Amino acid sequence: MIKPYPIKQTTGRVYIEQLPKKKSKGNRHYKVGYTLERDVKIALEQEGYTVFRSAGSHSFADLIAIKADESSFGIDETHYYPNVKLVQCKRHKNLMTRNELKTFRDQCFDLECDAVIAWRDKGIHMEEIKK
Repeated sequence: MIKPYPIKQTTGRVYIEQLPKKKSKGNRHYKVGYTLERDVKIALEQEGYTVFRSAGSHSFADLIAIKADESSFGIDETHYYPNVKLVQCKRHKNLMTRNELKTFRDQCFDLECDAVIAWRDKGIHMEEIKK
């Protein structure tokens, strides 16, 4: 038997009470990716990097990490060469195809940045991609 909606009656008008709304679980995949990016950002900040997250841009890098310290200066200390890492975050290490990995690596090296893949497997793992 179907239960009718609860009805509240006040002064000649009939109102249907709102049923309690079910909580939305949201986009689970977005939450997993966001928390991974946030955790990698925190790990890089603990290493002394300034980290920027490119949220929702669908760019080739999820995080941009910049480290500027004494070792960033050139020989004559007039030229500044910060250590820049472009980080792609994935849920698993093997989620990037070889073609995607090659494209990411080439884009990073064209910009003279370090290419890093980060993933979660019983902790945060980061691996720098060599040319």
